[in-house]
Amino acid sequence: MVKVIYKPLIYYLLFYLLNFDIYSSDKGAWSKYLEEDSLKIQIEPIQYFTLKNGIKVYYIENHMLPQINLSLIIDGGFIEEQSEKKGLTQLWGKNIVYSGSPEFPRDKLAEYLEMRASSIVFSANMERVQFNLDSLSSNFEEDLNVFFNIIFNPGFNEEDLNLNKKIALEEIKKRRERSDSMAYLAAQLYEWQGDVRSQIMTSGSISAIGVEDMARWQKHMLNPSRFSLLISGDFSKEKVKLWLNNYLGAKNAEIKDYNDRLLKNQQPSREAVILFQKKEIPQTTIIFRADGIPHSSADYYAFKIIDHVLGGDSFNSYLTREIRTKRGWAYSSYSFYSADRYTGNISLFVQTAKENSVDVIDIMEDILDHPERFLNETALRDAKSVIKNRFVFSFETPEKLASLQLALIQDGLDENYLSTFIQNIEKCDLDTIYRVYKKYYQKEKFFISVSGPAESLQNLQKRKNIFHQKVIDFKVPE
Repeated sequence: MVKVIYKPLIYYLLFYLLNFDIYSSDKGAWSKYLEEDSLKIQIEPIQYFTLKNGIKVYYIENHMLPQINLSLIIDGGFIEEQSEKKGLTQLWGKNIVYSGSPEFPRDKLAEYLEMRASSIVFSANMERVQFNLDSLSSNFEEDLNVFFNIIFNPGFNEEDLNLNKKIALEEIKKRRERSDSMAYLAAQLYEWQGDVRSQIMTSGSISAIGVEDMARWQKHMLNPSRFSLLISGDFSKEKVKLWLNNYLGAKNAEIKDYNDRLLKNQQPSREAVILFQKKEIPQTTIIFRADGIPHSSADYYAFKIIDHVLGGDSFNSYLTREIRTKRGWAYSSYSFYSADRYTGNISLFVQTAKENSVDVIDIMEDILDHPERFLNETALRDAKSVIKNRFVFSFETPEKLASLQLALIQDGLDENYLSTFIQNIEKCDLDTIYRVYKKYYQKEKFFISVSGPAESLQNLQKRKNIFHQKVIDFKVPE
């Protein structure tokens, strides 16, 4: 449960309901209530119960609406794939929710879900996969039977696999047509060369996957020792516990066969080069990329503030003001910082006309060289205000809160992380901000990924600046 202790909370609701822009520089008369009072949030740690075989079920009960969301989370996936069969996890999961099972084949499953306004969705990332069931409370028991039926008894067949492979191949083709997609992939491959994170799905790896691979992956992934569950909404804990024990409790979950040792590899230092991919379109994508820190680092809060001021605050950020607003050089410009349990990275992104590519790189280097222009007490105060004001909207639904809390547990963070987030943001002073900036945001720590026409490459090769002179003609596998 979330308890928001805030004297004029009604003003948050007014802003939300009336769609006021609380983040603009012209905040209006109501904004004083957001700034003068201290926002404090108390969040009770997520609860869980354990099935007979040790599987943990995390839960948040909320009876305001007659609906239930259940997620089956399975450790592993992308990280365990062989490079020649990259994309297997995606095809496996998508075929399960698309093809159904012998008892609930494709058309019957689609009709069943549509009639009940239920849904079953698959998603995956490097560390884990997830099957989600959304259901009305009155249908949940029956839907749960269908959910586990298709997951444990999938109806893999050649026709459906070929259709999903065709869709995957089209996605690969589309990514080759986008300069931003190719620039991001090049950055990923260069940053993680030699690491499992540098293996990407290609047309060759998708084409190599057959029905027998799906059956093998099913056996590999459907080990209950990898399972955890998350449920939120209008349910009875005792009933759900009984139902889940019936479906899962008798399955052997004693041996933990997955570990994340491959994820613990740290990013090696990369040369400050420019990676170039030829893409004959009018615009050029430029991405500055550098190593960051894991989510659990004490400096994470300073990173949040720096990123917000530099490029994470859309049109109010310094990067946007200098490149897009002041000079008119960018179609799009922003920054973001991402982190997981063991690593993190910093990205600065700009899309511009091909003739501006060298000028944009020069000004981005100049920006990185002069943090005093945008990191000051005023910027720090405003960034804290916006981050704190936005934070309260992280808990709009029980499902969102439950998912967030479980993700934090999986990241190895303290159970009080959410309750202390605002206080930790508030503790960051300008000395802390500069210490972190000088350690991680020096321009020599960045490499650059560029995707654009040959004219951009020629201009880059003529560049005379000290840093980022070396240009590599880089190829992303197709």
